[in-house]
Amino acid sequence: MAYAKTPEDLAFYESLGPDSKPMRSKPEISEEAMMWHEAFAQLSASRPAGFSGALPIPITEVDAYCRITGVAPREQPAFLRMIRRLDAGYLELATRKPVALKQPEGD
Repeated sequence: MAYAKTPEDLAFYESLGPDSKPMRSKPEISEEAMMWHEAFAQLSASRPAGFSGALPIPITEVDAYCRITGVAPREQPAFLRMIRRLDAGYLELATRKPVALKQPEGD
């Protein structure tokens, strides 16, 4: 079973209680994954927007983040690669066409 895909799903699953099947299947998130999430979230806030929507995070922002947060110079190429992979996934999701919701019959 897939875990919550939206905040509304998560709120519903949490309302069922900690012993419910969805909450028992809740994924554990490692500290490393949380570190990447935090870095990506901070960098994503510096992302420029274009006429077609979100644009990639500029490399200059990644460089500034590395300097400010103290990412070791030898670790910066791997850091950049990971942020670019996360960013590519984000941009792929951000550029998908929304699915049209059907209007209930009788309205």
